[in-house]
Amino acid sequence: MHDDATTPGADRSVSSLVRALARAVAETETHVAARGWDQPVRVFALVRTAEAIESDPDVAGLLDTATVEEARTDPELLMVVEQEGLPPAADLEHLLAQLAWPDSVHGAAISVERLVSAQEEAEAITDAAERLAFLQERPDREDIRMAVGVLRSGESWCVLRSRSHDDDASVYQGEHLVPGLVEALTATFL
Repeated sequence: MHDDATTPGADRSVSSLVRALARAVAETETHVAARGWDQPVRVFALVRTAEAIESDPDVAGLLDTATVEEARTDPELLMVVEQEGLPPAADLEHLLAQLAWPDSVHGAAISVERLVSAQEEAEAITDAAERLAFLQERPDREDIRMAVGVLRSGESWCVLRSRSHDDDASVYQGEHLVPGLVEALTATFL
């Protein structure tokens, strides 16, 4: 595992909020990775598990016993809830602009796949279909899955996986690996 900050839990200076967020985002990326590549954008609400159980005791029945027990001792533990029926959007920017969260949601996560290659050349192509075709034809392209999570209080965590190194040991993690996506996801709470 690689990171730009610190591995969650390895350093006591990392707040319990960041550790909980890092765990939730890493688990989300692993969940998404289990379904393979070429997936659409997926959006997740992050809710404090203990609060969810307290407000609706039936939630405990959806969780394994160990998670319910852990929620009793860790008030920061986050439950990840995939959002289905997302509004139609021309692109990621427009999708994120349509999202808003109730107060019961403490954070959000998103999983996005991108082709990375000759970025400056690709950005010069204004037509999205032409840009995608250009990137797909490049022999030096790399497919990257980005799972990014933010909390309403401002903390963030990112997990990156490349198709060419598609194993859990080659995942990169850190607080600020995808600053533009962190900023855009944070804006859904403003």
